[in-house]
Amino acid sequence: MAAVNINDIAKVANVSRATVSRVLNNSPEVSETTKQKVLKVIEELNYVPNAAARTLVRRKTDIIGVLVNNVADAFWGRIIRGIETNILKTRYNAIFVNCKTALDDWAYKPKFKENIRLLTEGRVDGIIIATTNELEQEDIEFLTDRNIPFVVIQDMLQDKRVNFVNIDNFKGAYTATKYLINLGHRDIVHITGPLESRIAVERSQGFEKALLDHGIPLNNQNILRGNFRYNDGYWRMKQILSWGRKPTAIFFGNDLMAYGGMQAAKEANVRIPEDMSIIGFDGLAGEFEFAGLMPPLTTMHQPMIKIGECAAQIIIDKIDGVSEEVQHIFFDVELIKRDSCRSLK
Repeated sequence: MAAVNINDIAKVANVSRATVSRVLNNSPEVSETTKQKVLKVIEELNYVPNAAARTLVRRKTDIIGVLVNNVADAFWGRIIRGIETNILKTRYNAIFVNCKTALDDWAYKPKFKENIRLLTEGRVDGIIIATTNELEQEDIEFLTDRNIPFVVIQDMLQDKRVNFVNIDNFKGAYTATKYLINLGHRDIVHITGPLESRIAVERSQGFEKALLDHGIPLNNQNILRGNFRYNDGYWRMKQILSWGRKPTAIFFGNDLMAYGGMQAAKEANVRIPEDMSIIGFDGLAGEFEFAGLMPPLTTMHQPMIKIGECAAQIIIDKIDGVSEEVQHIFFDVELIKRDSCRSLK
């Protein structure tokens, strides 16, 4: 049996092919009476509109592309949850593209750029870019030249054309370091994220400024580079414990590294917080099974789900023409005091 097409609908409903097309695309040019008549025929004939054909007519796909740094990461998982929450309330669907997969870091940037182009060729209506600040000027030009609305999560690009949703990483790191200082700590180590990332750089700068403002000399040996991964925290803690002295506190650039550091400390019988205080950044309590085996982590909590929801709403409004203004949204981070820090006073 041949599939029902738009011409069959028009013939049975006794209307033009153009009228059927307008009904399928919810055009206001069709009267309610005619619309209901056509919809009844569509239902009776069990017609399923061809998505590709509808896309050609409307020049829209109702698909939002989401470029994600690493879908397996708990932090980005919460961002994704927020994005999905808002998109599912609409007619839109989302395609998630994972940048990280199992690639080495050196291969990440080419894959990132390839994925941007992949999404534009797939004719998505808009793009959410949720990565660790890899967007470059050539990427911005590529997207704006194609007139594709996009919003960036976790970036503060200087280009005024770019919509972004972010937190104040500098302020959050400053607050975390100040908290340790107020507890009486002076020998504080900071484990950074990858310094190609603006997020990691701003957190490192916040750490340094807090020391400066409180009259604590900056010891460059107390700044160790990490990569926001569990193993980075683990092995950096191993390195610290091999020193002749032990710092009294460590500020990890994110929670995942902090949990790695706590595991290494546990293996060395170093007690947290009795022997060493630890503070993280993100607020991922409850995302890791092994976290329950360690002291509850003091951290700077950022509202990841709300950030994802906000980014989704921005891109939906851009696609629907609700808002043409460039959006720069900042969310506050909150110090969550748990059991991994102690006072020396």
